Amino acid sequence: MSTPNDTSPEKSDGSQQIFTRQATGLVRSVSPLTSLIINFTPGNPVQAIAAGLLFALSLFAGGNIFLAIVLILPMTLAFSYAYGLLTAAMPRTGGDYTLVSRILHPSLGVGVAFFQAVAQFLSVSFFAIAFVQIAIAPGLTAWGVIDGHPTLVDWGNTLATSQGWQLGLGIVMIALTALIMAGGWGWTSRALFVLAAMTILGLVVTLIIAIFTSHAEFIAAFNEVLGSSTGKANSYDDVLSTATSAGVILDPPVSFVKTIPLLAVMSTFAIYTYFSSYVGGELRSGGTIGTANRMALAGILNLSIVFVSVLIFFHTFGQDFLTAAYGGGMPAEVPVPPYYFFLVGVVTHSGIVAMLLALSLAAFWPLIAFIAFLQPVRTSFAFAFDGILPKGVTKVSRSHSPYIAVIATAIVCSITLVWAIYVAKSFFTVLVYATVMGLVAMSTLGFAAMVFPWRRPEIYRASSTVRSLLGIPLVSIAGAAAVISGITLLFLFFKYEALGIADTAPLFQWLGGTILVAIVFYVAAIYYRRSQGVDVLRAYAEIPPE
Repeated sequence: MSTPNDTSPEKSDGSQQIFTRQATGLVRSVSPLTSLIINFTPGNPVQAIAAGLLFALSLFAGGNIFLAIVLILPMTLAFSYAYGLLTAAMPRTGGDYTLVSRILHPSLGVGVAFFQAVAQFLSVSFFAIAFVQIAIAPGLTAWGVIDGHPTLVDWGNTLATSQGWQLGLGIVMIALTALIMAGGWGWTSRALFVLAAMTILGLVVTLIIAIFTSHAEFIAAFNEVLGSSTGKANSYDDVLSTATSAGVILDPPVSFVKTIPLLAVMSTFAIYTYFSSYVGGELRSGGTIGTANRMALAGILNLSIVFVSVLIFFHTFGQDFLTAAYGGGMPAEVPVPPYYFFLVGVVTHSGIVAMLLALSLAAFWPLIAFIAFLQPVRTSFAFAFDGILPKGVTKVSRSHSPYIAVIATAIVCSITLVWAIYVAKSFFTVLVYATVMGLVAMSTLGFAAMVFPWRRPEIYRASSTVRSLLGIPLVSIAGAAAVISGITLLFLFFKYEALGIADTAPLFQWLGGTILVAIVFYVAAIYYRRSQGVDVLRAYAEIPPE
């Protein structure tokens, strides 16, 4: 009978290789700064500002965005420390699969991995659609509207409405993401820094321009720029009146009840600060509490920037105007949502500025798609190490790129994109489905963190994160908070139909299908390896070496 380590890759002479080096060539090569970028990216403020948060102004009239940011922060920190403290205790590649399989049960580890993988496939589909519908298409339209180029407006409209163009450009973005991961870590890290710098630079320019623009100056610029398109001298007031006529409440009293569903809206971007967990075996100082602190810091930075950004936007553009514009008050002659790059283009009277800012936003989507790729790619390595996937998935190129796993991930993401465009037909629905799938996995990880000191006391005592509060292990407190947060957010998604789950049947098909596939995969892998004389369950009795 084979030992647990019999499932790990071997050299031609029969001696074992270090698994992470075989898989990625990155043994402890991810710096603290890169780790922070990985954790910061899923909640990058441009996603919140461009892809949903301001839409919620009219969706939940009376909800207080600033209070919602304060309330979502403890949830973000709960997930950060649940993942971070466990990753520090077991700094290994594979993220929640490795952690849950070693603490709770191998079958639950596989289940969590499948839920997270489906969440990432759906997320990448959303990112690919957003690349077109929230960046390229409205950027062209904004450029055309502001500078008076009808051809650019037509191009933007075509991209925004054509399923074929969305699929084609979405696949191009997915291929770009795969290319970023395919060149080895030196190339990958440079690409990540460039994309992150472009994204942040666009946001910084936006905020600087907004800070030095008064509300009166914005109104004058808006009336002047849109007047040429609509023929109306007071386009600003027309946006307000159009929205009011449609039933949008522009100045509702602040309501705590209306604020609560905003937590679910924010969860689509604010709670994913743990992605360096998937490269845990490659983190420098990965076995220290700094791992958890960097995850928490990423969440604090994200929400702080969102808080300041919204405050500045309210100052310059006006909360009532943003509520009206996102609530359908924009004139039909201007077929572009009031994304921040359009508003800044109006202020500067420059469509080129609007397009450049839109391109900086476009740079964000392959960046965040790369982060989403980490989960299925790194989990594939962990599966292979434990013997439930063929060793072939760990093949790497000369530059140490895991090309087999990357290609497979890109193919599945592209297939999911087809479903998102031609079946779901709503990129917000795709985002909500991804969030719900992820919350199931994250809540399970939280439960693993909660019971960790008692389920695996020898690992807990040997870790550098043996800390307690009032005699209760800190990892257990974080885990319990993560479970409560996950359940609360899931409840909100199912309670408020406006959040995107009016019809629960398709979502339950995704949930049930994922469970079924995970069970079939797990059982088949166990019995197939047993037929080869290998008991892979023995591998789960110990932490995998790196």
